[in-house]
Formats: sequence, C-alpha cells, structure tokens
Amino acid sequence: MHSQKVHYLIFSLLLLAVTAIWLTVNSHWNPGTWRSPGGNPSGDILEVAARVQIAAEQFPRLHNTYGSIDRLGAPVGACWTSYPTPDRVTFALAGLISRVVGVFGAINFLMLVGHLLGASSFYFCTRLLKWHPALGAAGALLFSYAVFNQQWSGTLSLSWTFTLPPAVVLLQWIASRSATPPSASRCRMAWLAAGTGLCLGFGNPYFVFAVLQLLLFALLFQWYRNRAYARLRVGVIFLLALLLVFFLSHAPYFFAHFIADEVDAIGRNYAGSELYALKPIELFLPPKSHRIDAMAALGRNYSRITFFRSTEPIGSYLGLVGILGFVVIVFALLKSAVASRRKYLPVPDATLATLWILFLSCVGGMNSMLSFLSLDLFRASNRFSILVFIWCLFAAIGWMRRQTIRQQPRWTYIFSAVIATIGLFDLVPHGLSQSHHEAGTTWLSSERSIAARIVQAGGSGAKVFQLPAVPFPEAGLVLGFPDYDHLRLFLASPELKLSYGGLRGSLPERWNRWAAGLPARALVEELEQCGFSVLTIDQRAYQPYAFTQLTVDLHAAGLSPVALPESSHLIAFRLTPSATPKSPEPNDPRFYPLWDITASLLPDSRLSIHALQGWFDSEHDSSHSWRWAGHQAKLGLWNGLGVSQTLTLVGQMRGISPGWINLKIDNVRVLRLRLGSTATDLNSVSFVAAPGASILEWQFEGELVRPARDSRRLGFQLENFAVIKTR
Repeated sequence: MHSQKVHYLIFSLLLLAVTAIWLTVNSHWNPGTWRSPGGNPSGDILEVAARVQIAAEQFPRLHNTYGSIDRLGAPVGACWTSYPTPDRVTFALAGLISRVVGVFGAINFLMLVGHLLGASSFYFCTRLLKWHPALGAAGALLFSYAVFNQQWSGTLSLSWTFTLPPAVVLLQWIASRSATPPSASRCRMAWLAAGTGLCLGFGNPYFVFAVLQLLLFALLFQWYRNRAYARLRVGVIFLLALLLVFFLSHAPYFFAHFIADEVDAIGRNYAGSELYALKPIELFLPPKSHRIDAMAALGRNYSRITFFRSTEPIGSYLGLVGILGFVVIVFALLKSAVASRRKYLPVPDATLATLWILFLSCVGGMNSMLSFLSLDLFRASNRFSILVFIWCLFAAIGWMRRQTIRQQPRWTYIFSAVIATIGLFDLVPHGLSQSHHEAGTTWLSSERSIAARIVQAGGSGAKVFQLPAVPFPEAGLVLGFPDYDHLRLFLASPELKLSYGGLRGSLPERWNRWAAGLPARALVEELEQCGFSVLTIDQRAYQPYAFTQLTVDLHAAGLSPVALPESSHLIAFRLTPSATPKSPEPNDPRFYPLWDITASLLPDSRLSIHALQGWFDSEHDSSHSWRWAGHQAKLGLWNGLGVSQTLTLVGQMRGISPGWINLKIDNVRVLRLRLGSTATDLNSVSFVAAPGASILEWQFEGELVRPARDSRRLGFQLENFAVIKTR
C-alpha cells in the first residue's frame, strides 16, 4: 500500500507533466500566444469558435443559448433549436471565459483543461482498482495524449473524454461475475455512477450512444450470471442519471423534431456511415503527423491509397502501448477459445466489450445496419474508437502490473517512467513553431481590419448579405470556398449581422438561397428592401468567368465597391437599405425548391410551382418526371402576375397501395380520387389563383410501403404534373 502523500505527490507531478507537455507541443509558454487561433483556422474550428462567441454574447440568457441568434441568419435571425448542440455546459463556460481572454484564448484554455481532466479521470480509476500509482500515472499520461484526444482537441466536445474511463470501470463492476460486493464498495460505486451519468449525459451524444449499449449489456449479463442486486442497482442509477441528463440537455432538439416537426438541419445517409466508419487498419497505422518519418510515411501512404477519404481526422491509432493491450485482449480471447471443457475459461468482459465496439463501428457493422434502416444520426462510428483505446490501455497497464507486482518498488517506478516515455514519444507529434501563432495573430488582425471597413461602409449593426449562399451546417467545399468560412466576419466583429447561419431548411436559409439566385438588379432591390447595407462575395466560390460577370452586373445595377485589402478573398458593395425594411414571408413558396427544375411547367416566368413539404426528390426518365410522397405533402404556387388567374392542374397519379387521395387548395377541398397501381388522370382540376401564394395540400388515405432496395416509405406519386393557364 502507498501513503496518501505518495498519491498526492504522483498526482501533482502528473498534472504538471500534462501541462508542460501541452505547453511545449502547442508552443504556449509565451502567454501572448494564448489568444492566437494558431495558423489560418478554417472548417470546424470556425464553427466551434462561433459557438463560443454566441455563448459569450448570450451568457446572461443561458436558457436561450443557441436558440434565437440575432447576428446570424439576417434579416430574420437564426434559430439553432433543431441543431443538436452537445456540451452546452462546456460552451457556456467557454463563453464566460472568452469575455475575459477572448474566444481563442478560451478555446486554448479549455483544450488544456480537457487534457487535465482526462489524466485525472484515468488516474482516479487506477486508484479505484488499487493499482500502483506510478503505473496509474503512466496510463493517465497516455490516455490524456491519445491520438483521438489530440486530433479532436479543438472541438471542446469529442476530446473531453474524461467521463469514459470511469464509465468503463463501472461497466465492468456492474457485469462482474463476483459475488455481492462489500457495502463500502457499493456506496462508492453508486456515487460514481450518478456522477458519471450526470457528466456523460451533458457530453457528446456519440459517447452516450456507445456507453448506453454497453450498459444495457452489462445489466443483462449481471441478471443472467448471478443477479447481484447491489450491482444491478448501481447499473440502474447509472442508466437513469445518464438518460435523465441527456434528455434534459437535448430537450430543445427533441421538441423541435418530435413535437414541433421542424426540418432536420443535418443531412445523413447510409453512404456517410461507410465513409466515416472505423476501418480496423486505422487502429494500427500511425497518423501522418507522427514524429518518426518512417511511421508517418505509413499514415501518408494510407491516406493516399484508401478509397474512403473522409474529411474527419483519423484519430483511431492505438499507439505502441495500446497495441500491446490489444494483443493482450486477443490472447485472452484465444486462450478462452482453446481451453478444454475441464478448464473452462470465460471470455473476459473487456474482450467482449472491445469486440462489440469493433462490430458496432466497422464498415458494414451494426452502425451501418442501423443507418440502412434510416437510424443514421450517428454516422461517424470511427469516433467510438476511443473506447477501444481505453480498454486496450487498461489491458496493457494491467498486464504490466501483473509483471511487476512482485518486483521491488523502484523497478515499478523505473518501468512506469520508461513506458510513459516510449508511449508519449509514439503518440505526441512534433510541437508547433512560434511562427504558427504569429500567423494566427496576423490572420485575426487581418480579419478584424476587413470587418472594420465593412462596418465603416454599412454602419454599426449593418446587415451583410454573403455570397455564396450556403446552408448551415456542413455545406461542404464550394469550389475553393471552405465550409464555415462565412463565420470569419462573425468572429471578427461584434457589430455585424450576417445572412449566413440559418439552419438548412429554415426560413433564413431558404430565403438566402432564393435571393442569391435572383438576377443582379432584382437581388439588389430585394436586399435593400430587407434592410441590408453591404453585399460581400467570396471569389473562391466562383469560376473566374462567373465571378467577373456577377461583378459587372452588380456595377451595372448601380452599386459602388467597398475598399478592402487586396489580400482578401472578399469583395464588397454598398447597398442603400430601406428606411422601413421588410421581413421575408415565412410561407412564400418561392423560397422552396421548384417542383421540377428540368421542365418548364409554366410558360410565364411570373408563375412558379414549388415543393413545400413531404415530397421526395424529383425523378425522371426519357418521357416522364415524377415525385413520390408519403401520407401528406404540400405544393406552393406563386402568382406574380398581380391579378387573379384561372389555372388548370393536369397530370397522373398512382398509389403504392390502393387508397384515396384528397386535394385541398387554400383549405378548400377540390378533389377526391381513388388511386391504384396504374396511373389515374387528375381530371383537369381548375381553380382561381389569387395574386401571391396558393397552397395545394395532398393527403393520401392508404398504406405506406417501403419498396425493395429503397429506404423511403412511399404513399403516392404525382407524375408529369403541370399547371395550364385557362383563357
């Protein structure tokens, strides 16, 4: 046994080592570098920084954090309620800190905190297991600097894995084959279960999803093995705490989707579950940033030849110590498999858990099966690899403990130091240079200079319309324009209100996309009527000829440019906002996709038909075009003629199963038709369309069917649909 002083000393040295390594690798010994974003930030780091900025601006109104966001999604304002925003507590803390040290200062500080929490958590678990403190500290260092934690460090979400080591310890304790534990252990584990469930529930949903499955298995195993009710009670406490906090922290998202029926802002499909799945080879291949060139070359070669080139960092590498643990786990499995009936050796729970995580995460595994069944929210199953790393690390440290338990204490300390040194050398890349932070400081200064000129041109609180018009989140690369780059102005100035930031499918995003497609003069008129003062264009999103034509058209529309630095990718034009700006109408059908963009349904461009709700994508063959829907769907017709117009609907309909179709136009039923598998004419329904919008509501009374090799549940089909002006 070791005295408390020894534990405190080793724990203190552990925290000092974690801090020193982080300061060295990230070149943050100079306090002036803490406010630097480091290099030229792009992609996810801009979205993370924007969340911190929003949390800082909304800090007095924490209940509204990521609800209504006035400075994004202009002119309406963005609402991220239906966007899953995990780690609200972490980002609220980051927002508070950023009010003192700035956004990137807060991010850098919490990156260090994440590493410290991870090391502390793992060390605490080894104390529960009564392992040698030196071995525990070595394992804690390696867990803190796992490649996964380093690759995702800037997200302030996926790298905060400190809840997972105690979760793993709890899972093994709950499923244990041992008899009822002593009362002191039961009480300690009950408190650990409640605390871990609380913290994990507030954390990243990926970790909740994986741990929840393993927890259910642990409870089932315990019930099947010996029904030790003390262990089952702790498992139930863990389960209830986890689910309660998770559902409370994500209540706005669940309300938006299952009660308010808002549009899902995140596009998911089966292909993503393959692209972002775990490839087992990645557990053993070093990253491209490895400090040993020969090992880094393996990672570079894999990235070059693999078919699955995702945009996510590869953080699955176990490291040499983790690979040793993987061998220990596999050996235990083989030993159990070849044991004779007389010497029955059960498969260790750690081995079973590792196998399940691999089966869940791999390409074509359980997560892919769920995605194929349309349960595709957790597409990036490679993120579960951190659990494999934890089990392998526990297995490796446990094996080392067994090898050194009878040695003199000094050899355990020496062995632990050697293992920590080798493991860290393998896991931690070369440090960043000072010039990296200087480049980040220069970038931030340049962005603030650009924002200041735009504020000068448009005034304080100016609304800025940004081209290209892209949805939030995950718009992807648009030619040379990176995702989330519109957020640069948001971070550079607290005064500007930007058109970017409306969730995909929301009113701000639909209006943004529609306005961007208008001719130059119509665009300028619409923007000025909605109160915009500045129009910015990022050149990287356009082909040279298209960009030149756009700027020529805007000059011809009477706009004058705003002087920006030549190094900027942006060009900007002044607008003259209306003194009484309007707000886009929520139900304007023009903001929705055209019914069929390949066909001219109406000869007059002032009349248009749009798919509002409930329709699947348009399909075509050589002579037909059609869309499928489920039980309900809506069409919108826009009459821009300024006068009422008599129109006639023509086309054919069919049902995937026998049933009735009802059609209402502006809440008046005009059609009830029997549908079958053969096409049925619409019978030339006529109506008078008033100026503006008319809403066509379709309702199918029949059974929905999911065809073979199709994930959609279909009801009825509208084919060769057109609207004819009646003379």
